[in-house]
Amino acid sequence: MPSNGLKILILSVLFSLSLGAEDFGIALPDQLEPGKHLLESFEKDENNEDVDFSMGERDSFIPSKQDEKKSFAIMDKAEFEKKELSEKEKILATGNEVPYTHENRESLIEFKNKEIYKSIYNKGQSSFSFTYIKDEYDVKDNNNIYQQSFENAPGSKKGGSLHLHFDEYFSRGLFNTFYGYGLGVGYAVGKGIFSNSPVLESNVKFQLFTVPIDLRLGFDFVPSRFFKFSFSGGPSAMGLLQSRNDLDREDNLKHRRQVSYGYFGHGKLQISMSALSSFLASKTFSQSDLTNMYFNIEGRLQNYENFQDNISISGASFGLGFTFEYL
Repeated sequence: MPSNGLKILILSVLFSLSLGAEDFGIALPDQLEPGKHLLESFEKDENNEDVDFSMGERDSFIPSKQDEKKSFAIMDKAEFEKKELSEKEKILATGNEVPYTHENRESLIEFKNKEIYKSIYNKGQSSFSFTYIKDEYDVKDNNNIYQQSFENAPGSKKGGSLHLHFDEYFSRGLFNTFYGYGLGVGYAVGKGIFSNSPVLESNVKFQLFTVPIDLRLGFDFVPSRFFKFSFSGGPSAMGLLQSRNDLDREDNLKHRRQVSYGYFGHGKLQISMSALSSFLASKTFSQSDLTNMYFNIEGRLQNYENFQDNISISGASFGLGFTFEYL
């Protein structure tokens, strides 16, 4: 039988072990759940930023360094809605992006460029166009002098006409409606003829400038972002300026000016150049307000019959051009 001193030593060792077990969070009979006092302390502590603990399934509460890298801040929605964004800023806005998720950035950028172009291709509020029209109109006058001087005479040239159009849109959709105005200038060179002998060539050189001014009202039909059809028409006026080289500047007959009112019609097939390169489309839009650029195949119908001389210019002609649409 152990002595009393030995019994006291054994009880002291067991008592010490029980205290150590409690310190290490090992549950003993009739004790609290493991770490419960720590959880209660953690919940009550308002400044617990530096508290770190681990216990069973509660490991998921511990923020890791990897999670810290993935965290990001999003602007408060109320603050975002307070800002007054322009139409351009709204289109270019792509939302918040999570860092470290752009594994294939080139594909992502290409996708965004396409999405930006889809949102802007039919958003333009105004447009500017320039067109070259070949001069194939019918010109009639007394004794066919124009035809003999500007079409049949050796050295005669018909340079065609260059037109500028400025349009503003009423509405946008499958059918766009617009109004605007146009200004053009044409040029032709001819040789004088002898009235009693038309086959003989004279040394007189003529220059003829035509200046049409249009008021435009029209619509676009937009079946696709790759192309569209445009039609317009309205009242017009044309000025004629004719000069000759055989008279002095002081002579009133050196220059002949006259004006006629009339009408015109205009149609074009517009092929989107921006749709062929979404990168170019998004880049030009971000650096300017350009929403679309078109290559045009165009036709113009016109009629002017009220000049001071007995002359008329009518018929249709065709040409090529470009259109730039802006937000």
